Amino acid sequence: MVTEGESVVDKNGQLVIPHGVRKALGIQPGDKLTWTLDESGEIRVRLAGGGLFDLQGSIKSGGRLVSIEEMRLSSYRWNE
Repeated sequence: MVTEGESVVDKNGQLVIPHGVRKALGIQPGDKLTWTLDESGEIRVRLAGGGLFDLQGSIKSGGRLVSIEEMRLSSYRWNE
């Protein structure tokens, strides 16, 4: 499925993300986006992965201590 939209940059450099794109990505107020400009001039925008505190509760440990490796693996899955 391809979702497209068009935005206009205002005098402050701000723009509105089209509703269909926000809905498709599940973008909510306060979410952070990552912008990437490649060599050909294409811009890729994606929902930014959160920080370590955003992972709180994402590892089901049953109350046991969780190793750094388990945290890393969970973070990779979370950012996919």
